[in-house]
Amino acid sequence: MKDRIIKIGVLTAVFIVAVIVFSFITNQGNSDMTVEMNAATFPTISFVTDGDEINHLVGYKDEMNIPAMRDTITPVNADNTVEIRMNLYEMDPESLTYEVYTLNGEDRLLQKTEKTLKETMTLSVGNVLTEGTEGVLKITLNIDKDNKIRYYTRIVKSDEYYVNMMIAWFFATALAKQWDATIPYLQDPVLEPWTHNKTIQKARESFRITPEQKEYLKTLKVGCKKSIKRP
Repeated sequence: MKDRIIKIGVLTAVFIVAVIVFSFITNQGNSDMTVEMNAATFPTISFVTDGDEINHLVGYKDEMNIPAMRDTITPVNADNTVEIRMNLYEMDPESLTYEVYTLNGEDRLLQKTEKTLKETMTLSVGNVLTEGTEGVLKITLNIDKDNKIRYYTRIVKSDEYYVNMMIAWFFATALAKQWDATIPYLQDPVLEPWTHNKTIQKARESFRITPEQKEYLKTLKVGCKKSIKRP
């Protein structure tokens, strides 16, 4: 266990340094191409977990494909609530509707509407999720009868699940950015089996991983035989 912790710590340091070096190299010789953006026109929504503000969501004018909403995962609190923080940018919505769907978007598990809006609000999702399961939370700001702004995040009811998922996302991102430096940690596993396999799953979903690398990653799943040549 001590060796695993050391390896993870080393990888974290390598990854941070690699990102800094990569950013420096890719920006060399480039003129300043930034432009001044107008202020946000849609309100933003974020979530508060243990005092930390996470998962800043941007709004969509149109309905989105729920199964495709996989950019963020928000933990459900022990009392089956999520705390949101809104920046309305001087808009004055009539109400807020929130819904919980299954991951495939086929079943709506919950729908509630709040007519009294505050900058910070607590939304109760009840017992619609069991321990370790995910759903999709859809929040709709009802500006008026004809205008709505929609926000999406996956939610999960499990502290351990959330932590392990974040570790998996970290390693999947490291694979996309620094393949050679990261792949040894899957070849000589340092993660728990679930996190190890979830890392591979998330990496294989990334457009930044080549088809050859994706095929090789499949052979590194726990219990798989390594039958494909390393890319």
